[in-house]
Amino acid sequence: MNDFQLGPSYLTRQEIRRRPGQFLLSVLAVAAGVAAVLGVLGSQRAGRRQAEALLRDQERELDERYAAYQEELAAAMTKAGFQTVILPREQNLADWHNEDFAVRSLPSDAVARLRARPLDTLEHLLPRLTGRLFWPERRWTVIVDGSAAEVLHPSPLGERWLERTVPPGQVDVGNEIARAFGLVPGQDLAVAGRVFRIRRRRESAGAKDDIALHLALEDARAILGRPGEVNEILALQRPAAWGDAGKIRAELAERLPEAQAVEIGNRVVANLRARRMAEQEAANLLVQARERQENLLRSQARLGLALAAGAVALSALWLAVLTVLNLARRRAEIGLLAALGLPGRRIRAVFLGRVHLAAVLGLAAGSLFWLPGLTASSLLAAVAAALPAPLVAAAIVHRHIRRDPADALRNDP
Repeated sequence: MNDFQLGPSYLTRQEIRRRPGQFLLSVLAVAAGVAAVLGVLGSQRAGRRQAEALLRDQERELDERYAAYQEELAAAMTKAGFQTVILPREQNLADWHNEDFAVRSLPSDAVARLRARPLDTLEHLLPRLTGRLFWPERRWTVIVDGSAAEVLHPSPLGERWLERTVPPGQVDVGNEIARAFGLVPGQDLAVAGRVFRIRRRRESAGAKDDIALHLALEDARAILGRPGEVNEILALQRPAAWGDAGKIRAELAERLPEAQAVEIGNRVVANLRARRMAEQEAANLLVQARERQENLLRSQARLGLALAAGAVALSALWLAVLTVLNLARRRAEIGLLAALGLPGRRIRAVFLGRVHLAAVLGLAAGSLFWLPGLTASSLLAAVAAALPAPLVAAAIVHRHIRRDPADALRNDP
């Protein structure tokens, strides 16, 4: 027998050719461990992608829902009327509530200063002059409400839903005044020596508007004898400042320190608070959903790691058993090769070559199914999963081949 026929590569090929079933089982042992690890990693990646997609869908649905809700709320708030009134800083609020109008006036250039640059918190600003008047023609005390024809920084919703101001020379009469004197639209009405055409009769509001005459600003100034004055400015709150009175006051103090902002419309404020509570609750639900999803993914990762470790251990045990059985059946052959002078390293090379080839083929076979989604990290994990089985088998081979050949031959049945 020549050296070529006793070479490790030749003996390894003969070993595989004569025992293909055992070699195939060895390949399957490594492939099973690799496939299990890659399967766990793939399922975890798929689960994370699915969880992230679900959370994105929930966030998108919430954003769309609240975008529509915000539009509806903005329209509802605008329909409900102005939410903020700007008054002179020196105006006592208790007197303002009792008298239904401001006694003091805003600075003469207040409107021009607010017109020059929009506010970040308020829009659709309507300058007004209101005051109490003894109506000589009817011998009644009424409230005169004069609104400017020009709105400062108008909003689309305000233009759509808020009532148009009264044109010069016309008047809107409160419901109680119209009922008491039998006034109808189109009729002429004398007020403090001036004649106005009644535009319409306003519906009952159960408040000061029922005893108010609504006029153009210049007409109200003439009747009240307060030329060029404005004592309040009504405004809509911008969405960024809804219900945030502190933010509105801070900006107004910087832009118009001679004035103060008062929030009106408690129902609107309650709606805003309810909306913000709902938004906060929805945001909290999203956070909780994300935390639950993360906890679930961590639990799945731990379970997957345990399953993968178990699969790798079984793979190593499987190949170890196959190696022990193979060595036990070929004990006499190993002893004979040693007795013929073949070095131990060459004998070990025969079995280790078979083990290493089984490991490489098992790595390839186990990775083949997951090839489309294989990444660099997955490949490293597959190599790590394939290593324990051949290492255990190699340790068994090294230990067995170290035996004395005479002892191996003597124990051969």
